[in-house]
Amino acid sequence: MGKLRSGETFFHHLLSHIWPTAQAIGKKKWLYGSLGILVAGLVIGCGHWLGANGLSSPVITLSGEITPIHQIQGEEHFSRKVGQIVTTTGIVTGLDQRGFYLQSERPDSTPRTSEGLFVFTNVAPTVRPGNRVAVRGRAQEYQPEQAPGELPLTQISCQGEIQVLSENQPLPTPIALSNPPTEIIYRPATKLKNTPVQLNPQARGLDFYESLEGMRVTILQPQVVGPQNFRNQFFVVSQGGQQATGMNSRGGITIRALSQSPYLDGDFNPERMRINPKLLSKPQQHPALQVGDRLPNLTGILTYNLGNYEVLLDPKQSLKPISSRNFMPETTRLKGDQTHLTVATFNVENLSAQEPERINLVAQAIHQNLNSPDLIALQEIQDDSGSLDDGIVSATKTAQLLVEQINQEGGPRYNYIDIAPINNQDGGQSGGNIRTAFLYNPERLTLVNSPNGRGQSQTPVQISTTGLSHNPGRIRPQDPAWRAGRKPLIAQFHWQDQTIYAINVHLKSKRGDEPLMGLNQPPTLGSQEMRMAQTQILQQFIGELQQRQPQARIILLGDMNDFAFSLPLQQLSQTPANLANLTQMRLPEVEQYSYIYEGNSQQLDHIWVSQNVVQTNPTSAAVDIVHLNAEFSPQISDHDPVVCRLLINADGGT
Repeated sequence: MGKLRSGETFFHHLLSHIWPTAQAIGKKKWLYGSLGILVAGLVIGCGHWLGANGLSSPVITLSGEITPIHQIQGEEHFSRKVGQIVTTTGIVTGLDQRGFYLQSERPDSTPRTSEGLFVFTNVAPTVRPGNRVAVRGRAQEYQPEQAPGELPLTQISCQGEIQVLSENQPLPTPIALSNPPTEIIYRPATKLKNTPVQLNPQARGLDFYESLEGMRVTILQPQVVGPQNFRNQFFVVSQGGQQATGMNSRGGITIRALSQSPYLDGDFNPERMRINPKLLSKPQQHPALQVGDRLPNLTGILTYNLGNYEVLLDPKQSLKPISSRNFMPETTRLKGDQTHLTVATFNVENLSAQEPERINLVAQAIHQNLNSPDLIALQEIQDDSGSLDDGIVSATKTAQLLVEQINQEGGPRYNYIDIAPINNQDGGQSGGNIRTAFLYNPERLTLVNSPNGRGQSQTPVQISTTGLSHNPGRIRPQDPAWRAGRKPLIAQFHWQDQTIYAINVHLKSKRGDEPLMGLNQPPTLGSQEMRMAQTQILQQFIGELQQRQPQARIILLGDMNDFAFSLPLQQLSQTPANLANLTQMRLPEVEQYSYIYEGNSQQLDHIWVSQNVVQTNPTSAAVDIVHLNAEFSPQISDHDPVVCRLLINADGGT
């Protein structure tokens, strides 16, 4: 609109913009004079609001240069107007609890600049969608104090300095989101807060979304790639995933390694978008969604929250699926027999005796979906009192209930072994005392006797030329790498006169890492250093075990909280351990996933084996990630189990 001035020049200037709108909405009572202009009861300029009863109250003067929204947003991730008092106009497109979204009517021709932003009012806004308003306030890049790694949200802090110019205006036409960048979130390595770099929406995922921040958008032909979380949020890709990279056979999108990746370890799928339905007018519009569901086009406002760009859906948006793949939880085809041993890993997510119904579901899954493997490595078995912090660390009741229920389902009567942790020393839910544990079928496997029996929580297991000092035992439990974390559990078994060592691990979680869509690129992975130390311990221990017992077959398995191509897990395939990852050997890259986080299918649960298990006949080792949890809502656990079948013979091959 140019420059607002007091006096007659100001009013004539503003009239040229307001008069057509006022005529359109049928409000033609204007007061023109020394006080200002009255439009539908609102004075703009230096004056008062005059009500129908003749009373008046002061209003805020909007004076100075009008700054279009695209100039406030700018062509970088941080506005160059931060800290300045700005005045702008636009159409209200949506309301939030403490503010509203505003979009300009006259966009510029630069694709790098957004035409929308958030207006922070600190209280419930009184404007409505479709209002054309003028606002005056301080330009900010809002970033939560408790989340310094998140990107900021461009906003105007405007508490009361808002004037409605007209009502019932059409909302801006949404921009179609059809082809976001598919591999690169951001490159080169940059700390965006300190580096003013012009946006490149065609090449970088962060820049693509930043160029549309605060604007109305429509996702065309969305397909669900991650089930709803407790906030009913979920992730989609556009166009049914046709333009996406890494789509798997069940409709999700999988993290993959990139062949040339100087800054990031892989393709983390910037094309996935979070959907936030919190503005929907009807709670019943939250149907249970599954991976692979096709939805109608989704329209809303693109914003940023909790480490991700997201679309705040319009209040009347439908979420009823157009089509669904109707996948059912999988059942593995792998079965043990006289010549094949079956081994599985399963994170059962804080399982305790306090949840008998879920124990029944886990038991059904083990027998029916996993075909009762000969050996099962369990993670996140809690103590008998669950999350109650009462000093109890034993999981005897939890184990008994699980073993009994598997047997009642028609499965074998497993033996259960673990080493109870010291109270609240192994991480996880406070009072829960999660630990790694084994179930083994005594009709198929024999637990080897050791000279010192079962190890204790703080006793490090030792290796001899014939076996372990304790069986089961813990690997270097007092090393700082395992502080406040789960200690690895090793057990020695005999299978048809062959010695097998199984090592059950639950490595440091990724909690505390900076978000993928964050301020620092690549994100700072605070948890990775601990996993590096943990896998280095495992690498050294396995190397020593192989040196002392070259014929021993070693299986390392569990929830490793990282990807096979990550730096911590790459150590396991290097000297002296030289392990082989079965899923990398046997499954297509996009099918390697056991967990879905923020719409990214990813493999955290792995089975690694020593080379003498696969080198003689590589084709005879089979592996299956049994998808029965990650894609579904509700879930038995948040992880899918992984099962392998091994043909172990006397000459050290399969």
